[in-house]
Amino acid sequence: HKTTKSSHKKMISEVLNWDEFLDAESTGGCIHEVLRYFLFRNLIRPTLGQDLTNKILGEGFHSKLKSSNIFYGYEHISMIRILKNPKSKWLKKYGGKTKLINDSLEDTFNFISEKIGNKINDWEWGKIHLATFPHPLSAKEPFDKVFNNGPYEIGGSTDTVNQMGTSPTSPFEMKFSAPSVRFIIDLSDFSNSFINVPPGNSGHLASPNYNDRIGPLISGKYHRMLWNFEDIEEQAVGVLSLKKEGKK
Repeated sequence: HKTTKSSHKKMISEVLNWDEFLDAESTGGCIHEVLRYFLFRNLIRPTLGQDLTNKILGEGFHSKLKSSNIFYGYEHISMIRILKNPKSKWLKKYGGKTKLINDSLEDTFNFISEKIGNKINDWEWGKIHLATFPHPLSAKEPFDKVFNNGPYEIGGSTDTVNQMGTSPTSPFEMKFSAPSVRFIIDLSDFSNSFINVPPGNSGHLASPNYNDRIGPLISGKYHRMLWNFEDIEEQAVGVLSLKKEGKK
């Protein structure tokens, strides 16, 4: 791609040299994700208009009922096919592929610069891809400041094994999809299986297990699952007894 702007050349270089690991520290990954978003939005908006463009990008019809729709996460497949077609009416409507890419590069530079500064070497995916773990009692302010965990810088996206989907209504925060549980099962020996349940096993704010699994989620670590009574009794930190009323 031909461009005269040094910032555009630098961004293209970062993406081309990116190792394709979308971790929180990735500069190339950061540019790739934001550029992809603006490429498709800019491509279809002149034809479809703002509202329908938002729906094609996955925005739900009502944020309180469903924040996304069936199109969410599929736009890049169509975009690649269109960009490879020199006779595309979508590209012609916009003014050509070169104009689309240059405009999208500029939108990407302006967006990330506004968020974390204009020094490309300092750009990292995790600085704009932030994960917050909400509590049911945090729906009304200011309880969110008390009960919520985050925001945390985190890697992954909608399209990675490390599922950390961004919301179509507020890119690029991790508000859409994330695993409630991750586990690795050894079918030959269940005691050699591992699990992580973020943000923690307790919903009680004062519990040490309220948010102790966020760190392992971010770093990709797990703890061993306990399958037999001997291991459970050895690792137990307490016992909860449920008894009928009136009986000791």
